[in-house]
Amino acid sequence: MPNLAGAVFGNMVSAFLKLLSPLLGLAGGRFAVLASKHRAAAV
Repeated sequence: MPNLAGAVFGNMVSAFLKLLSPLLGLAGGRFAVLASKHRAAAV
């Protein structure tokens, strides 16, 4: 039984990460743009 629970939990985690990764990518891209603008303003 623990194996089944582990498999279900693993599937849930992987699905959650798949859902989360585009959001993280979007936030990361926005942060990179802000950082580059800040760097350009500082120089």
